[in-house]
Amino acid sequence: MKPDTREAMRRMLRQIEQHFALPPSAGRQCGDGDDCRVCSLKLLEFLDSEVEQWRQRLAQGECPDFGDLARLEQRARKIDRALNKRQEDRT
Repeated sequence: MKPDTREAMRRMLRQIEQHFALPPSAGRQCGDGDDCRVCSLKLLEFLDSEVEQWRQRLAQGECPDFGDLARLEQRARKIDRALNKRQEDRT
């Protein structure tokens, strides 16, 4: 039996947190100085805010639809690609 969309969203949120190892926002600092084309910090903060927003919405009883799941997955994949590209450009 497939999970309902709430459980699917909870699983996706856990996977995002584990994949990106999202730490608490406090104490993060940008170490890139003025050479910032793709700001890793801002991308991670954006994704962290999306995850937190969905956690709150689920706690309030909201039921995401498949479009919500697809949009969050797409954002996470785009951020992952951007961060990987940035890492490749540095090496």
